[in-house]
Amino acid sequence: MAKTLGDPILSVAKRGMHRLEVIGNKVAMRSFHVMLTAGVVSILVFTDTPLRRSIDSNDLLFPGVYFGCILLSIVLYLVSSLVDPGYVSRVNSVGPTAVRIRLPLDGDVDDPESVCMNPSPTNKTIRLRQCKRCVVVQPLRAKHCEVCDRCVRKYDHHCPWLATCVGENNHKWFWMFLLSQVFAITLSIYYEWHSFIPNSDWSSWFKLNILYILSQAVLFISGFFASLLFGCHTYLMFTGFTTWEYMAHSRITYLKDFATNPFDRGYLCNCLAFLCRCKSTQWERRLPIIGGYVGECGEDFDKFNTETDTYFDNLPPADSERYV
Repeated sequence: MAKTLGDPILSVAKRGMHRLEVIGNKVAMRSFHVMLTAGVVSILVFTDTPLRRSIDSNDLLFPGVYFGCILLSIVLYLVSSLVDPGYVSRVNSVGPTAVRIRLPLDGDVDDPESVCMNPSPTNKTIRLRQCKRCVVVQPLRAKHCEVCDRCVRKYDHHCPWLATCVGENNHKWFWMFLLSQVFAITLSIYYEWHSFIPNSDWSSWFKLNILYILSQAVLFISGFFASLLFGCHTYLMFTGFTTWEYMAHSRITYLKDFATNPFDRGYLCNCLAFLCRCKSTQWERRLPIIGGYVGECGEDFDKFNTETDTYFDNLPPADSERYV
């Protein structure tokens, strides 16, 4: 069917409506999170609880720790949700279309000397995918998010609670938010657990403690999911994976030929890189015989672009499909 003049206008209008919907969802979710947190804290502060009694007796050590955890969790939540997760720029869309990787047949891929001594390396060219929606060549580990309608560097997942993607720039903040949230929820459960008003009659007990019961239900559900997510992302941090890569390892172009994670540099280095990284990473440098390994192995630099860490000799065009 031939395209009409109204098709581009309709497409722009749909994207505009989608963007407004995304913005509205972000405002709603972040407001809900702050109000839910404020509601739980208000129950502990304005009713007869151990927290309130500590405040009244000027014993401010434990209340200070508790409010510090609450404040830290809110700040980290806002940072995680407001910071750019690592959107791939649509302005500078021209870049390398492929990277060439030498997969060693023997030896340890993490050991440059072992790789260099391998007499029969296998050359493999991985085509970088071109996103039709963003009209950019996706860097390694990037993926298009259907909800945000943007390509995200080192894409992990789209978080409905944050109302944004978790990617290269905000993954560490998301992990720290989960850690602070687990502590805040644990302290809240402790204070409320010791706030129940005893009564021999079940009906009277339920009426007296209805606020605590509802609050505890919210805290236990939230604590379960926060603890589960914290454990999962701690594992991903130490292993150098993302959620997307871990779940779809066998279907991702740049991973399916590796039996293990090629970006894994050991638990300590993975952890330090995860927590201390302050700028975007050229992940081509983390693969075997790419980046630093090239110089150490005496590769031909005439065929290697040291600025982008990519080969340009006889590379195929960028794949127009997205990562599966």
